[in-house]
Amino acid sequence: MEESLSILIDQIPLGIIIYSRDGKVEYINKNFHKFSILYQFQFPSQEINLFEFNLFRNLDLSNDLKNIIKGNSFEKEIKRIETQTSGYISVFVKGFPIYEEENISGGMLIVEDLKILAETNTELKLKSRLTEDYLTRSEDFIIVTDTSGD
Repeated sequence: MEESLSILIDQIPLGIIIYSRDGKVEYINKNFHKFSILYQFQFPSQEINLFEFNLFRNLDLSNDLKNIIKGNSFEKEIKRIETQTSGYISVFVKGFPIYEEENISGGMLIVEDLKILAETNTELKLKSRLTEDYLTRSEDFIIVTDTSGD
């Protein structure tokens, strides 16, 4: 089961970094590297401390990464790219704590890109205020278990 979970995490269409309480990078999935090339942000090595390394040139996350260890989550837009069809691509980073039992053992960053088509763009502008209010008042949680619930 652990091997198939590892394969899934490497193939999921998201960039993923897992780091320890002290900011040391423990895991980077293959798609994070692809995202870093496609959207031109820094790709950390395993030796890098994320608390001292700026992944995104136009966005300093050092305080957000440290706050994850205190139990806080965040979501921010890294980049918005206009497409030739009047739509756009939004690239987001989400960060949240990883728990072992009741203690926070580190954090996880997820990078995803959302493609917004031109016809959807108009509808989204009408709903953007409600969506922004919702996002600032909610947090994401992901729980990963095996078949026995561990």
